[in-house]
Amino acid sequence: MLPQWYSTLTTKPVKTLNIANPQTPPSFGKSGKKIVSKQASEHEQDVLKVKKAWDIALAPGKSLPMNLFMSYMSGSSLQIIPITMTAMMFFMTPLKSLVTCHKQFASLISPTNKSQILMCEVVYVLILLATMGAGVWKLGQMGLLPNTRSDWLAWETPSVYLEVVNR
Repeated sequence: MLPQWYSTLTTKPVKTLNIANPQTPPSFGKSGKKIVSKQASEHEQDVLKVKKAWDIALAPGKSLPMNLFMSYMSGSSLQIIPITMTAMMFFMTPLKSLVTCHKQFASLISPTNKSQILMCEVVYVLILLATMGAGVWKLGQMGLLPNTRSDWLAWETPSVYLEVVNR
């Protein structure tokens, strides 16, 4: 004998779709033709372009806290991983972005929003310079920057650091 669920599923009639009167998608009208929305005015387009420019300008600043945290977690020891991370996060990526700075904003510039886009570019460059400044600070913490006279002059004796161990 067959189970009850099998007979219930197989004896009920199957619903058929009403193909004669299909519903149209939301973006189409009653006639089936696509409804075209009105074009945005030039002022609206400029406002959207400036918003996009600010998004581009602030993007490096959003990754700076994470880069600083990763830099902190990698330590200040002189090993290949922290040095490579510092070079890539704080120097190579910002330098590449500085070189292509104007190209990123070129498609957004129009005669009416040129000054606003220029302000976005300035903020973008300042954030990239702050990122590079964080890299210089990290290199200083690692001891890779020459900051004493003995680092530059051969006849100067290097500073002697006294290590104090508390036991």
